[in-house]
Amino acid sequence: MDEILLRLQKATRKTAKLEQLTLRLLAERGQLRDVVSQLTEELEQLKTQHDDLQTKHKALKLVKSLNSETDRVIIEKKIDAYIKEIDACLKTFGD
Repeated sequence: MDEILLRLQKATRKTAKLEQLTLRLLAERGQLRDVVSQLTEELEQLKTQHDDLQTKHKALKLVKSLNSETDRVIIEKKIDAYIKEIDACLKTFGD
Protein backbone atom coordinates (compact mmCIF):
# COMPACT_ATOMS: atom_id res chain seq x y z
CA MET A 1 0.00 0.00 0.00
CA ASP A 2 2.86 2.35 0.85
CA GLU A 3 4.38 1.67 -2.56
CA ILE A 4 1.19 2.71 -4.33
CA LEU A 5 1.01 5.86 -2.23
CA LEU A 6 4.64 6.71 -3.06
CA ARG A 7 4.02 6.18 -6.77
CA LEU A 8 0.93 8.37 -6.58
CA GLN A 9 2.85 11.14 -4.81
CA LYS A 10 5.65 10.88 -7.37
CA ALA A 11 3.15 11.07 -10.23
CA THR A 12 1.49 14.07 -8.58
CA ARG A 13 4.84 15.88 -8.30
CA LYS A 14 5.65 15.12 -11.93
CA THR A 15 2.23 16.37 -12.96
CA ALA A 16 2.77 19.63 -11.05
CA LYS A 17 6.19 20.09 -12.70
CA LEU A 18 4.67 19.44 -16.11
CA GLU A 19 1.92 21.99 -15.43
CA GLN A 20 4.51 24.58 -14.45
CA LEU A 21 6.56 23.80 -17.53
CA THR A 22 3.46 24.05 -19.72
CA LEU A 23 2.58 27.46 -18.26
CA ARG A 24 6.15 28.67 -18.74
CA LEU A 25 6.19 27.43 -22.35
CA LEU A 26 2.84 29.08 -23.08
CA ALA A 27 4.15 32.39 -21.72
CA GLU A 28 7.32 32.04 -23.78
CA ARG A 29 5.27 31.25 -26.89
CA GLY A 30 3.26 34.42 -26.34
CA GLN A 31 6.46 36.46 -26.02
CA LEU A 32 7.89 34.87 -29.16
CA ARG A 33 4.71 35.68 -31.07
CA ASP A 34 5.06 39.31 -29.98
CA VAL A 35 8.66 39.34 -31.18
CA VAL A 36 7.66 37.82 -34.52
CA SER A 37 4.94 40.45 -34.90
CA GLN A 38 7.38 43.28 -34.15
CA LEU A 39 9.96 41.88 -36.54
CA THR A 40 7.34 41.50 -39.26
CA GLU A 41 6.38 45.16 -38.86
CA GLU A 42 10.04 46.20 -38.95
CA LEU A 43 10.57 44.11 -42.08
CA GLU A 44 7.64 45.79 -43.82
CA GLN A 45 9.02 49.23 -42.87
CA LEU A 46 12.46 48.25 -44.15
CA LYS A 47 10.96 46.98 -47.41
CA THR A 48 9.16 50.29 -47.87
CA GLN A 49 12.36 52.21 -47.14
CA HIS A 50 14.23 49.97 -49.56
CA ASP A 51 11.69 50.61 -52.32
CA ASP A 52 11.86 54.36 -51.68
CA LEU A 53 15.64 54.31 -51.77
CA GLN A 54 15.64 52.30 -54.98
CA THR A 55 13.32 54.84 -56.59
CA LYS A 56 15.52 57.70 -55.43
CA HIS A 57 18.60 55.87 -56.66
CA LYS A 58 17.09 55.39 -60.11
CA ALA A 59 16.10 59.06 -60.25
CA LEU A 60 19.57 60.14 -59.13
CA LYS A 61 21.14 57.85 -61.69
CA LEU A 62 18.96 59.40 -64.39
CA VAL A 63 19.87 62.92 -63.28
CA LYS A 64 23.55 62.04 -63.31
CA SER A 65 23.21 60.52 -66.76
CA LEU A 66 21.63 63.74 -67.99
CA ASN A 67 24.76 65.55 -66.93
CA SER A 68 26.77 63.45 -69.36
CA GLU A 69 26.67 65.10 -72.80
CA THR A 70 26.62 61.77 -74.67
CA ASP A 71 23.71 60.42 -72.65
CA ARG A 72 21.91 63.72 -72.95
CA VAL A 73 22.10 63.62 -76.74
CA ILE A 74 20.80 60.05 -76.77
CA ILE A 75 17.89 60.97 -74.49
CA GLU A 76 17.05 64.04 -76.59
CA LYS A 77 17.00 61.85 -79.72
CA LYS A 78 14.64 59.41 -77.99
CA ILE A 79 12.36 62.27 -76.92
CA ASP A 80 12.37 63.65 -80.48
CA ALA A 81 11.47 60.19 -81.81
CA TYR A 82 8.58 59.96 -79.34
CA ILE A 83 7.33 63.41 -80.35
CA LYS A 84 7.43 62.44 -84.03
CA GLU A 85 5.54 59.24 -83.21
CA ILE A 86 2.90 61.21 -81.31
CA ASP A 87 2.58 63.69 -84.18
CA ALA A 88 2.10 60.84 -86.64
CA CYS A 89 -0.60 59.34 -84.43
CA LEU A 90 -2.36 62.70 -84.14
CA LYS A 91 -2.31 63.10 -87.92
CA THR A 92 -3.96 59.71 -88.40
CA PHE A 93 -6.72 60.70 -85.97
CA GLY A 94 -7.21 63.96 -87.84
CA ASP A 95 -7.70 62.23 -91.20
